[in-house]
Amino acid sequence: MPPIVGCLIAVLFVGAIGIGRALYGFWLKKHGKL
Repeated sequence: MPPIVGCLIAVLFVGAIGIGRALYGFWLKKHGKL
């Protein structure tokens, strides 16, 4: 596996976590639980 593939996977993984946290925070605010 070329190193660039590992880099891309890491970037996608971190991006997915960031999006998940943002959506979770938005959902909590929308439902008044934050």
